[in-house]
Amino acid sequence: ADAVKAPPPPRPASRLVGSVESTGYYAMELPLGTPPQTFHVIVDTGSTIAYVPCSFCGDKCGLHASAPFAPQASSTASFINCMSATCATFCGSRRCNCRSSFEFLRDISLPMMSVCSYARRYQEQSSSTGLLLTDVLRLGPGVGDHRFGFGCETEETGMIFNQRADGVIGFGNNPSSIINQLVAQGAMENTFSICMGGFRGGGALFLGDESLPPTSGDQRMRYAQVHTRRENPEFYAVSVRGMKLGSSKVNVPSRVYDHGYGAVVDTGTTFLYLPDAAYKSFEQLLLASMDKHWDKIRRTRSPDSRYPNDLCYGPLHHKTSGEGERDDLLDIFPDLTIDMAASDPAVEKITLTFPPENYLFKMSGGAHGYCVGVYNNRDDGVLLGAVLMKNYLVNFDLRNNRIGFAPHDCDALNKE
Repeated sequence: ADAVKAPPPPRPASRLVGSVESTGYYAMELPLGTPPQTFHVIVDTGSTIAYVPCSFCGDKCGLHASAPFAPQASSTASFINCMSATCATFCGSRRCNCRSSFEFLRDISLPMMSVCSYARRYQEQSSSTGLLLTDVLRLGPGVGDHRFGFGCETEETGMIFNQRADGVIGFGNNPSSIINQLVAQGAMENTFSICMGGFRGGGALFLGDESLPPTSGDQRMRYAQVHTRRENPEFYAVSVRGMKLGSSKVNVPSRVYDHGYGAVVDTGTTFLYLPDAAYKSFEQLLLASMDKHWDKIRRTRSPDSRYPNDLCYGPLHHKTSGEGERDDLLDIFPDLTIDMAASDPAVEKITLTFPPENYLFKMSGGAHGYCVGVYNNRDDGVLLGAVLMKNYLVNFDLRNNRIGFAPHDCDALNKE
């Protein structure tokens, strides 16, 4: 008999770097231009445009992992004319802006009177503004080389100015996102997957159906329906039907989870955010659960003075766990179970059970212990951030309007 052929090793479009603890984000490599200039950009399913600093941004951009993008050093760079059809449609419902070429006369000669531009402001009061251009994006064997429109920043503020990553790459539903651009060029199917590593970070990004790691049995993909909201069609929102911490139900009616944009699956948000009533019930259940283990664990002060109200716990008796061993302390925390509306009409809901490490992060500053990465989002609905997706293969199957979750050893993808 023929030997069973092992499936080919997964071939990601990009490795991921970063973690919840070290950077607060996961970033991919983005090689742009001819010859290629490479950047590390935050993988963000909650935004829609890609941008990196422009070489003539000067001190209006922060110092990042890589040198800024030099359009004049790329033989394939082409700024987008303000009067072009591309500028009219590129930003989707957010509309692009225009800036006069004379503004940049000292830095670059532009073959047009006015150039297409963009501006983005984020909830945490940071912003990015810049000019729009297209150049060649080089994503390796699976996807190949394709024209790609992105922002060349002329100013950054707030966290964007201060972060280590060079910029952001938006995967949201909008003409300017990497997915919509590559799908429109026939470069890939309208589906992508992200596998983010655990406490040590890393992981991989897969574009299209190509070379995904296989999933089956208990580790199979469970699909939730994507609910597009008229008020924000760019977000990938699922419908959360209920949550449990251990065996206790988070005591709110399911409609509470539909506040705001619904439950947005957002890799660019670090933590898990719940509406006020759900958060208060979650916190109550967690405190009660931890009180039962008063002989093993104690509440400690947050090691980060900026966040004095963080819920943090350390061991009662100091014990070190060996390198690579799972920490016993994690077994004291309850699992978090989330029910979501299923994409399969024959099934009412899918139930996902996340281990405690999917809502906890390690204490900084060398202290042994964990803080709870779940926060109160007041009236703004649910944000399912990166912390929850650690060691899950998350498949954004946009052809079929669904998002799949399968437990997966994303850490192992760092070694392959």
